[in-house]
Parts: sequence; C-alpha cells; structure tokens
Amino acid sequence: MSVDQGSIYMIGTITVSGNYGTSTSHGDAFNPLALMFMGMQLMAQPGCYPAPTNSAGGGAFPVMQFTVAEVVAAGSVPTGDIFLFSPGSQVSNSVLTLMVGQTEYTAGSAYSAALLATSWSFELYIPSV
Repeated sequence: MSVDQGSIYMIGTITVSGNYGTSTSHGDAFNPLALMFMGMQLMAQPGCYPAPTNSAGGGAFPVMQFTVAEVVAAGSVPTGDIFLFSPGSQVSNSVLTLMVGQTEYTAGSAYSAALLATSWSFELYIPSV
C-alpha cells in the first residue's frame, strides 16, 4: 500500500475458495475499503482519504479504479476467465463477478480446481479529493 498526498494505491492477491456467489448477488462479496482500512491500520497514516468510519468499510462510494488480473507463469496457458468489479449501492455490498468467456460463472457452484489453482492480482487506486 502506498499513500501519496492523500491518494491511495494498493496491490495484492485474491484467492478464491468455497462457492461462487448466489444468483441474486451475481458475484462474491468484496469490500475494497475494508482492504484499505486494514492497510491504513498497518501503515498508521493519518489523513488518508476516504477514511472508513468502521472496519466494515460502509459508506458512499469514493472515486476509484479497481482491476483484477490473472497471474500466469511463463510457458503456462491462461484460463481466460476474468473478474469484474461490480460496485454496490454502498461500498460494503460490492461484488466481484467472475466471467468465463461471455457467461457468468454458475451461481452457487463450487469453484473448479483450475480456478482454485489460479493466481489473481489486484490494483486499487483511490485519488485524493
């Protein structure tokens, strides 16, 4: 995590486990501000924006960029699957939607062995206001 004049840039990894989200959620629950909150606690940087008011990271959505990419070792074949960040009405009810080609992964189903073995990285950028 990096903080520069109130802007926040964080990189990390995502590991899937268990089952994919339900047909009503269209993805796995994901709260990017909870990540930021944990990073802020580790860095103890005062004055970061937006400062979540609690560990749940609730509240209105900040302006931000969030991307997820598959990490593929040289000589390996990528799955071609992608995660899309789907913001909710609040930060705390956002989801990561998994697309397999042009189709959403089957709701409520267990992640496949291939997906469980796949490495994913993310980048989160929240500019200062």
